[in-house]
Amino acid sequence: MHIEQLPQVESHYCRSSSSREYLDTDLSISKLYDMYVKWCEERGAEVVRKHIYTSIFNQEYNTRISFVKPKKDRCDMCEKFRLKGKEKSLNEEDRQLYHAHRVAVENSRVEKKKDKETEDVIISFDLEKALTLPKADISNSFYKRKLSCYNLTGHLHKDKTAYCCLWTEAMCGRKGNDIPSAIVKILKNIVIEHPSTKRIILWSDSCIPQNKNSIMSLALKTFMESHPFVESIIQKFSEKGHSCVQEVDYIHSCIEKALKPSEVFSPLGLVRHLKKMRRHGKVIVIQMRRDDFFFIFRVLQNI
Repeated sequence: MHIEQLPQVESHYCRSSSSREYLDTDLSISKLYDMYVKWCEERGAEVVRKHIYTSIFNQEYNTRISFVKPKKDRCDMCEKFRLKGKEKSLNEEDRQLYHAHRVAVENSRVEKKKDKETEDVIISFDLEKALTLPKADISNSFYKRKLSCYNLTGHLHKDKTAYCCLWTEAMCGRKGNDIPSAIVKILKNIVIEHPSTKRIILWSDSCIPQNKNSIMSLALKTFMESHPFVESIIQKFSEKGHSCVQEVDYIHSCIEKALKPSEVFSPLGLVRHLKKMRRHGKVIVIQMRRDDFFFIFRVLQNI
């Protein structure tokens, strides 16, 4: 079947809770059908009508393949409370859990606001969904396995600078060892720009595999040992399901808008587009090298 010839990728946001995979975001059912017609003509195969093709896709593939990669904007806890409320099945334990959850959300918001009023260096960071290359409106490219590029974005509150730290899957992935390597690279650039830095506060979501783990702690400790003028680094996390890194979300939105009308064929082309991106504040693009990734797992095994 034509649909099965198209490479799919897993979700950035729901990898642990869903087996659904996604087609290239530049595709649609209409574009897919046009490609199918050309595919059949090249093979001398009979072409079915569009409504039949659409029906087959919806009935046989739509439960495991989709065009749009969803960002889970709805909090699981809030959604559970809302649905139980509609069904009138809430009990006292549910109400207490939800109240504690909402208090934690508000506390995170207030805490970050207070941090911004201090002289500390406040950095928000998050990993953008994978950017796949080449990005071009060429039908043959949709049948090829694309290269995944990763962008860990940091936002420095002091001067509104965006730091885009880039690498490809050919170099490393997006596991526990890779994210700490990228955040350390961003920190090294920040202390060069701001040599008077003494106290750093890092804000991120509470994703345990990427941000909230012993590997990240050891990476930050290693950074401080090599930069003794930095007196402290404090990690703070948003309540699960409620992002407190809206500054980074905005940068990712700017990147998406900048890339949407563009054709990008290589990681170098991606770097050029990001450097030209329009936003309020400077954009610094950092290209990771292979020796920038340190293997924290090996260090942990010796502790």
